[in-house]
Parts: sequence; C-alpha cells; structure tokens
Amino acid sequence: MKRRLKRLIPGFRRIKRAWRSRGFGIHSPFAFRFVTCVLRESGEYYAYRELRSIAGSRRRFGRLALAFRLVCEFRPTDVSVSGDMDFIEAIARTVRLADSRINVNRVAEADFTVERKTPMLCIIQSADSFDDVDFIESVFRREGAVAFMNASGKEADRLRGLLLSGMSFYNRRAIILVSRHDLPRQNFEVNF
Repeated sequence: MKRRLKRLIPGFRRIKRAWRSRGFGIHSPFAFRFVTCVLRESGEYYAYRELRSIAGSRRRFGRLALAFRLVCEFRPTDVSVSGDMDFIEAIARTVRLADSRINVNRVAEADFTVERKTPMLCIIQSADSFDDVDFIESVFRREGAVAFMNASGKEADRLRGLLLSGMSFYNRRAIILVSRHDLPRQNFEVNF
C-alpha cells in the first residue's frame, strides 16, 4: 500500500523528507535530537564568522558548518579526512576551530594498529572516489561516524550496507553514518 502511494502522489518522497526533517515520525531520542539540533540547526555558532571567511562561498560554508557541528556533537579524539588538498586543509581548520585538542589526519595516515575505543569521526569529500571499505569498517568497529559530503543515491545505498548497527542520515547530496551498538539499524532521509 505504502509503495503504491509513493508512486501515485507526485512529490510524495520530497514531502515525506520535509516532514521527517522537522522530527515528525522519528521515535529514537538520539535520531530526533541529531536531526533537529545538529543537522538542521539554524542558530549561529561562535565560529561561523571565521568559517565564512575560510569557506568563501555559501555552499562550501554549509559543508564546513556541518563538519563543525558534527565535531561539536561527537567530540571525537581523532578526525580523519579524505579529499583534495583544499578540502583537507579547510576541514582541518574547521576542526581546530571546534576543538584544538583533536588529532586531524588524512585517511591514509590513520593509525588502527591499536584498537582503541575512543570516538572517531571521518569526513570524506566524495563517495564516488573513495572505495576503502576496510577503513570504513574499522571506523565502524570503533563506533565512529563517517560523513560523505558528496554521495549519489546509488553510493548511499552501498554505504548503508556496510553499517551493521547504528543509523544513517541522507539528504540526496550527503550521507552521515553513525555506528553505535546501542542504536537500532535505521535509515533517515532528511533535509540538512
């Protein structure tokens, strides 16, 4: 019935995404707070003025602000970044604005020789150019979060398949995968 309804009503998926983006229909306390207070946060953070100068453009500021809010939310000890040098430098400066104690490194330099249970966040520029599945799985074993700033629907489906426990949040451009063993396996399509 639900599948037929999606096909019969033009724009149903867009309407449902907008409805869910305001927290309606989300029953998990973690997911509700994450969507409404982190992904959809409309307030001004203390570092946004400096982030605007780092970003240069409005679209790039949106990505850096999202990375900033993710760092503030998860409070990781390590942040790994993958992408071109300009993207890596901008994210590194963004992370330092959020917390100067966080270790920022490139994905290729990430050290997983010691299986620590410290929080980790990985920010990747594009899902199309990143295919290191072992790295993603090692982040998930540490119950970390992975944010792909550019991901198509096909790539998002592939990435969701790697997540065994936790939640994914997708907005037709970016996907954030949060691996936590205390969270049920759920997918949310929201605007952020």
